[in-house]
Amino acid sequence: MDAEETASGLPELPDVEALSELLQIAPKWLYRISNHTPRFYRVYAIPKRNGKFRIIEAPRPLLKRLQRRILTSLLNPVEASPYATAFERGRSIADNARFHLNQPVVLKLDIRNFFPSLKSPPVYRLFFELGHPPPVAALLTRLCCLCGHLPQGAPTSPRLANLLLRPADYRIAAWIGRRPIQFTRYADDITLSGDFGPEHIAEAIQVCRHELGRLGLRLNRGKIRIERRCRRQTVTGLTVNETLHAPRQMIRKLRQEMFYIRKYGWEDRPESELHRLIGIANFIRDVDPGDAACTAHLEKLHAILWNRRQKQLSEQFRRGL
Repeated sequence: MDAEETASGLPELPDVEALSELLQIAPKWLYRISNHTPRFYRVYAIPKRNGKFRIIEAPRPLLKRLQRRILTSLLNPVEASPYATAFERGRSIADNARFHLNQPVVLKLDIRNFFPSLKSPPVYRLFFELGHPPPVAALLTRLCCLCGHLPQGAPTSPRLANLLLRPADYRIAAWIGRRPIQFTRYADDITLSGDFGPEHIAEAIQVCRHELGRLGLRLNRGKIRIERRCRRQTVTGLTVNETLHAPRQMIRKLRQEMFYIRKYGWEDRPESELHRLIGIANFIRDVDPGDAACTAHLEKLHAILWNRRQKQLSEQFRRGL
């Protein structure tokens, strides 16, 4: 039997039994998983460009399946703030950058240790404020957190982060008021841009620091950037001085790869590599739809994939005879 909906449109979950029915798992397994969450994660490190490592806490299949159901049924129906542009359907990294096109000043702030700094108590309060009784809110919190924080790698973490930061987003926007300033937050990257002087820059940093501090978050002091129109301005990796441009290094790299493919052929390239290049080309074209060279690269890559698959089908057919 489907759970009834509350006035907010979320399923009504009066007790743990209703939650187990929604998640399609027996209550005893819910308790077992939620009481031993570290056993249901795979933790590993991936290198970052600065030489450091990012810790990934990836849920194992059973817990990941539960988290996806929580995401679909209980988190996605709740609106994030309009200033949150990451992890939201219909919003992209390019949309985030477009808000800051052709501005006199771009102020960029970075939230330090984003997911590990978002702790269990505010997650519990969020679920409770969404109408779930304490036992259900507590169980949901344990299913979505690892060792008291949002795990970087869980499907629920990005959406929970946006919902947790919704009040901070609105309070920062309220400070902006009628000032000629644009504001967006792409996950842990905060951008403010517009026509404001040094005193407003200092005030903006202080306001963001204060509002984030309510959640236990801190700004990364070493990553505060102030970029003026006379120099190259970038937002989430995209140039925003006059028109939106993908990073020049990315464009050059794609051009170089395509040169090698045309010169030496594509037979030795794994299909995963071709898909990676298609992804890069699609990203560049999304940022700049009028890029004719990128469109030509995409057509060439898709033709290569089509020819490769035709060749594979022919070989399979021949072996089957």
